[in-house]
Amino acid sequence: MHMLTYGLDYKGNLCGDKHAHPGLSELELRYWQNPNQVYESGLKDSKFKLGDARSICLSECPVPSEDSLNWVCDYPEGDIRLSMTDWANRNYDYFEFLTPEMRNSSLQLQGPCYPVIFPSVNGEQTIPLLVH
Repeated sequence: MHMLTYGLDYKGNLCGDKHAHPGLSELELRYWQNPNQVYESGLKDSKFKLGDARSICLSECPVPSEDSLNWVCDYPEGDIRLSMTDWANRNYDYFEFLTPEMRNSSLQLQGPCYPVIFPSVNGEQTIPLLVH
């Protein structure tokens, strides 16, 4: 029942699982990162399903900014030298630390960071986007 409640992230981890790598005990909400995938999953004739969209575990819903672009980035690893706590305290955003190639990839919605474009709310351990 946990998997239905919490969902899996892009690494196959169960949100909220303290034994996951990285540890996700404080990150219980599932958030879909790629707005294009979320949009495509809602199209009438689309074969793409929301369950296949890239998701990540967060502790709270990200909020779009009115005057700049906020990002939700993948868990910090590799060249990104942030702890999970620092990443969460930065609102899951390390876009400024990316190489030019990684920034370009993110701008093309290919990660490791994805823009927060739509407002979202906590809905039973998932964070659906509110598209108007």
